[in-house]
Amino acid sequence: MVRALFSVRMVAVMCAASLWLVDFGQLEAGQMQYTATSQGTITGTLNGTAFTDKTFSMTQTGDTSNILYGVFYSGGIEYDMYSLPGTVSITIDGVGTATFTSPTDMRAFSGNIVIPSVGSVAEYAGFADFSTVGSVGVATSAVNVSTYPTFYDLSSPFSVNQNNHMRRQTYNTSSGDLVVTGSTDDLITFTAAAVAVPEPSSLALGAVGAGLALLAARRRRS
Repeated sequence: MVRALFSVRMVAVMCAASLWLVDFGQLEAGQMQYTATSQGTITGTLNGTAFTDKTFSMTQTGDTSNILYGVFYSGGIEYDMYSLPGTVSITIDGVGTATFTSPTDMRAFSGNIVIPSVGSVAEYAGFADFSTVGSVGVATSAVNVSTYPTFYDLSSPFSVNQNNHMRRQTYNTSSGDLVVTGSTDDLITFTAAAVAVPEPSSLALGAVGAGLALLAARRRRS
């Protein structure tokens, strides 16, 4: 009887755990990965090591519930911006991967430039250094890909190609300073894709199966 009651309790616990996992899976549904891939090249140094004419890609993964929206003004022009704070990495072909760090504050972004007398004149998306927002009114572009005429809010799958380049400046990274001294204007693809997560039902079934296997082993030992 004691073993039977123990078994019932174990099954109840596993069912509760499976329901929790279903909820957890649903919470993860808002994860997106943003990527900028260039066919153009950059030249510069990473932590003092020089490189020349290297292709690169930038990536950030984040929760869409953390997307921020702000409006900034500079010189009578309005800048509407969506952005996603988080960790952005850059991979330079043949050189390595580095993570952008404070105070650079690199992030995925989308912007809309508005001239009051004209209306919206340009819309764009990519990655940007947001350390300058609030002081001069607009982010310094790192990878700026035009998306005109769609002001993108970062929350859904998206892809756009545009000839553009990475700004020549110094960026703080986990691998030392990345100093971009040259770049070519060439095709940059900016994409946003939903991050694949396990199906909630699969997580729940896995938990129940593991629990039943543990229970069977425990009963054999007793």
